[in-house]
Amino acid sequence: MDSPPGLENANLEAMRRMAQADPVLVDVAPAIDVVPGMAPNMVLTSGAPLAWYDYVGGQRAAIMGGAIYEGLARDQDGVERKISRGEIVVAPCHEHGCVGSVAGIFPSSMPVFVVENAERGNRAFCNFYEGPSPKRLNYGVYDADVHAALDYIRDVIAPTTGDAVRALGGVPLRPLVRRAFHRGDELHSLNTAATLLFTRELVPALLGSSSQLQRTQDTLAFIAQSDYFFLRLSMAAARRRRMPRTASRVRASSRRWPCPAASSPFE
Repeated sequence: MDSPPGLENANLEAMRRMAQADPVLVDVAPAIDVVPGMAPNMVLTSGAPLAWYDYVGGQRAAIMGGAIYEGLARDQDGVERKISRGEIVVAPCHEHGCVGSVAGIFPSSMPVFVVENAERGNRAFCNFYEGPSPKRLNYGVYDADVHAALDYIRDVIAPTTGDAVRALGGVPLRPLVRRAFHRGDELHSLNTAATLLFTRELVPALLGSSSQLQRTQDTLAFIAQSDYFFLRLSMAAARRRRMPRTASRVRASSRRWPCPAASSPFE
């Protein structure tokens, strides 16, 4: 069976772009400030576009938790009503250049890593690892502890990390990924080496930044407890390997998790 015209060239171009992609962490900022098309009443989530009634289990709970955290509604009933009236908008991460882990929840004030492909200039965004607690928004859990953890990331971890990244003029991720592979990471369930290598890149800027000493100590302690910290960077880096639409096997990777809220051994 003959291939469609131009398919072979498109596939070669896809492979070239994948091989030459040069992802660099250039910033940390609230989603509303950097994510294309983000709106204050929007909650992004993993997976394909769905009608609200098609979201179930942990993912549905996570979306509602993200809306409540953002102050868009007081409770789940309020979220349901406002989504049904279009006052809260639920949208897929990939329509806005984001990649989400598990439920992949992005309310507008959530801090995100900004990863730019230096080879083509395109950008991708991923939010922060929520820490070692099994109670996390991206698992479909939202309570006072999760709210406090998200506040801590927004107010301490993300600003301190962002200060360091900007002081360094960006952190190239491809060399860290290469070295992490050689140390046994596969950048999904195994991220310890990559997280340590990334931390080593940040330390000089953290120690010399304008951030308060306590914030620097808190950020290093948080990363030390979070072997999966680098996972969100590797996801954004992979998201930026843009390929032509005419290539034969091109599908953006996204995470769907329509399961009941529970802890996972894989993150």
